[in-house]
Amino acid sequence: MFELRLAREPELETLAAWEADNTQGARWGLNQISEEFILPSSEVWVAQQGLELLGYAVLRRFPDGYELFNVLVPASARRRGVASALMARLHERVGEQPIWLEVRSSNEAAQALYVGLGYEQIGVRTGYYRDGEDAVLMSREPAPY
Repeated sequence: MFELRLAREPELETLAAWEADNTQGARWGLNQISEEFILPSSEVWVAQQGLELLGYAVLRRFPDGYELFNVLVPASARRRGVASALMARLHERVGEQPIWLEVRSSNEAAQALYVGLGYEQIGVRTGYYRDGEDAVLMSREPAPY
C-alpha cells in the first residue's frame, strides 16, 4: 500500500512545508527537521505512494529505548492509514525496545491512535508547549518476559 523508507535530504523542504501548514503538533521548521536528519541517533521516515509523499515520523534512539519526536500526515492524506503504517514500521524497527512520546493534550485523534497501538499515558507535562498547552506523556513498553 505505502512505501515506508528513510527520508532523502531533498524531501526535507516538503516536510517543513507540511509543518508550516499544520495547525496541531510541533510545527517544526526546516532547521529542526534537518538537524534530526543528520543526527546519527535519529531517523526520519516517510510514507510514499507512487510519487506522492504522504507523511513522516522522526524517531531518536537513546541507550534505554526510543523517543518518537514527531509524526505528521498532512490534511490531504489523513484518514488513509498513513500514520498507522508509519507507526507499524517504527515498531518493527525498534523491536522489543520501549518507545516514549509526548502529544498535545488537545490532540485527541493522535492519543486515540497511540492507545490503539498499545501506548499508555504515563504522565503530563504542564504548560510544556510554547502556547502553554500541556503535553501528555505516553509509552509503549516491551512485553514482560
